[in-house]
Amino acid sequence: MEELIEQSVVSAFNVKVFGEAISKTPTKSKVLTAEFGASTLTYVKVHGVQLNGICTRMENPITLILPGEGIDPKGCGFDDAAEIKMWQIRKDQVSSKLQLTSGTIEDLLTDELKGLIDAGIKIKNVSYSNGKLKGRIEIWVKVGVTIREAIEFSIDAGLSQWITITGFDIGIADIKVQVKLDSLHKICGRLEACADFPWPIGEQCAKATECIEF
Repeated sequence: MEELIEQSVVSAFNVKVFGEAISKTPTKSKVLTAEFGASTLTYVKVHGVQLNGICTRMENPITLILPGEGIDPKGCGFDDAAEIKMWQIRKDQVSSKLQLTSGTIEDLLTDELKGLIDAGIKIKNVSYSNGKLKGRIEIWVKVGVTIREAIEFSIDAGLSQWITITGFDIGIADIKVQVKLDSLHKICGRLEACADFPWPIGEQCAKATECIEF
């Protein structure tokens, strides 16, 4: 009975983590050693946990940085798993979760470098009379530096038709700006800015849209 009570107390404050050690990193930091209670941090591919006495297997293992090198597993069906170690740590123990993504070098680099171009659009001072749509569009495009332009327009416009009011090259990007009279009292504007980057990135585009009532 006394042993069961002790196990219940331990279970209430601790969690068991079962996983494969990917790599180990010795730490000479006294601060980290004192915090983690171990001189080694291990990158662990976690396959299961025991929390509050309940065992859970992970269909999609996660990677955690855990203190120490782990011990032989006990419980949750991992007793005979040769590659699995067990870590019994406090629930409030600080750790880090790593998101690992696999793919070709080209794809991984391209994903990390997305978002190199950004853009925005603002519509102001709009009026519509006798088929003539007038207003002002302010745009910005960021490709390393931010370029801003203000465009005054006065065009013949029918309902629900996108009309290109300008298209130009600012040296670092090609820009196209369009407007549409969505209803008699609503206008929409959209901007597309595209820039060519060296391999492996290639062409990237940023788009922005705004609709206002007037």
